[in-house]
Parts: sequence; structure tokens; C-alpha cells
Amino acid sequence: RDAFHLRPGVEVVSRTPDGDLVVQGDLDLSGHRYASLNPHTQLTGVAGSGEVGALTLRAGGDLNVYGSINDGFAKPPETPDDAGWVLTPGKQMFNGDVVIPRIGIELQAGTKFPAGSVLNYDLPIAAMEMASGTRLPVAGTLAADTTIPANTVLAAAIRNSDGTVAYAAGTRLSSAVALTAGMILDPGSLLTGTTSLAAMVWPRGVALPRQSFVPNGDFNGVLQGDIVMLGIGALIPAGTDVKLAGDLAVNLRDGDGKGANWAIAPMLPEGSQSWTMRLIAGADITAADHRLTNPYAANGTLRLADTHYGMIGKSLVPQLLTQAAADDMADPSLVGQPASVVADIMGVSVEEYCSWGPYCVSDPTAPVTYSYAPGRATFSVLRTGTGDLDL
Repeated sequence: RDAFHLRPGVEVVSRTPDGDLVVQGDLDLSGHRYASLNPHTQLTGVAGSGEVGALTLRAGGDLNVYGSINDGFAKPPETPDDAGWVLTPGKQMFNGDVVIPRIGIELQAGTKFPAGSVLNYDLPIAAMEMASGTRLPVAGTLAADTTIPANTVLAAAIRNSDGTVAYAAGTRLSSAVALTAGMILDPGSLLTGTTSLAAMVWPRGVALPRQSFVPNGDFNGVLQGDIVMLGIGALIPAGTDVKLAGDLAVNLRDGDGKGANWAIAPMLPEGSQSWTMRLIAGADITAADHRLTNPYAANGTLRLADTHYGMIGKSLVPQLLTQAAADDMADPSLVGQPASVVADIMGVSVEEYCSWGPYCVSDPTAPVTYSYAPGRATFSVLRTGTGDLDL
């Protein structure tokens, strides 16, 4: 009995041979313990005591973990970092990709994606001037007149605005041809020069086109032309200039939007057992050996994606107006009044107004409070303690 362990096994398998699996949020196994036949691993009131199990996740397609999977460590304490699971307006910090872990997140029109990025969803793009050499994956309507040079062999048909064929695919142009706005380039058309095209829906899986001209200080990319509702697993590539409703950050977690900072979790007591974990993407789900993968699987990516940030605290000490501020405003009664009185008149924030000169002093009687904003990278975990981890 000293060496015998009877452990529960949990196996989650994709419903179809090529199906995907998603772990949405955190999976904490440190609290899942069971009565044991082994006298050395009895279930008591001590955290981590008792018999553990074995967890197997087998996806015939992709296996996506959008959170942490933990054992060997107890639940971490609450910290301000628990609110760090956010999608922020503008470019994301640390220039990383973001994989959307839940439904209900909208990207607003005006979001700009880097040229050459490959998305896993269809993107409505605004009218743009595409660079020469672009091949259209869908039909494109000309937004301005253009000319195709002589001796061009058309890779796809060119149509009149009513849909009738003006020039068939494979035609060799004996002379330059002038096309007018409203004419249609069929899918597969190769742009022979800078071409202005109307708004269209760019299909998933095709690299986004390049602009023909990029203003100074900007980057080459395409503008989103309409609101896009993102699904679970949607990719926002690094460098994307994100536009969100109200220019406000959006929670990436469901519920209250909070997660847990597993990187600071305390270890379980010495002698505690831990779950064995095995995660397989592209699995051969018909095989008796769980470790076998399907060599012919079209998809089989083990994707660990859980973007979140550490929150940097900033003290919020109420500011009062000084004599210098009162003199500047020619109003002696302002001394000791909240700095917001003048800041509002100036149409700026208190912080900006107080930076203009010796106009503010901290209120020594007010308690110090803090505001928090994303400011550093933090980690998720895929770990166990004394158990085996097989990926």
C-alpha cells in the first residue's frame, strides 16, 4: 500500500477527428484532491493533501489554451494585476499579437492592420490605393480611372460596371487600355500599377495588401471600413492600431474581467502530490496511445495565448491652488481651492495644469488613493508540481 496510488483520469477529446479544443480562462487543479488508498497521501484539511489525477486533452485539430493551467501551487493572492486582461486602444504594448479569448469584442472602423498580415477572419477594408503587384483574391471595383499598359496579359477578366465582360481573362492588350471608375476587376487580377479600389471585404487567410504611398510617421497597412465582431481565437496582429468604442479599453475575460496572477502563487506544502498533464494537438484520436499525432492532420497547433499586463499604480493626491496660481488668475480667493477649478477653466487636466508652474500643492489632509493602468508584461503558466507534463 505504500507504493500504490489509485488515481482518477480525466480525458477530454475533440468531438471530431479534426476538431479543435479551447481552454477558456484558468484551470486550477490544486484544489482537486481525492480520498487516497495510500497512507502517505491521505486527504486532510491541509491544502494540496490527498490523491491527485491525470488530465489529458486531445484535439484532432488545434488545442488553444487561453489562460493558465496550474497545479503544485495554491491560488495566488488578489493584486491590482488581476485587472490586467485588457485590449487597449492603439498599438498593444510590447508589440505582441493578441488572440481574442471570448466573444463580444468589437473592433471599430478605422482600425489599421499592418500590410502583409494574415487574419483568420474576413475584414471589410476601406477604399484604398493599392500598390502595384497586388493580386486580388476577390473582385475589386475601381474607385478612380487607371490605365493598363500595352502587352499586359490579363490574369482575370475586366468587367464593365454592369457586370458585362469588357476584356476576357487571358487577353493580351496590344495597346494601353484606359479603365474608368466603376469597372470591376475579377478575382485573380494582378495590379500592374498603383490602383485605387473601392471598399471591399478581404477574405481570411490572404495577406493584407500594401498601400502605394505611406505618409511620414505612419505605417503601411489597410484601414478597417466597418465594425467587426471578433470571434474566439480571432487574431489581432502585432502593430495593429486598434480602435475601440469610446476609445476605452475592453476586458479580455468574461464576468468581472479579472484573472489571477499565477506567477506569484505560493507553492503547496512539501510532500504534496500534483496532477499529471498531457496536452496533444493534431492528435490521432482513434489511437490507443494518447501521445500519437496524425501525420496527415491539416491543423495541429498547440497555441498558448493569454495576453495580459501588470498594472502600474499612480498616486492620486488631491491638488490645491497656491498663491502663485491665485496671482496668475488675479483672484486671491483661489488660494487653497481645488486645482480642478482653474484646470477646468483652462480646459486641461489637473496634471497638465500643475505642470505649468508652481500653481499646485498636495493636500496634506487628504488620503492617498491610486489609479492603475497597464504598464508591464506579466506571465501565465502551464505547469504542474510533482506530476508529469507532456506537450
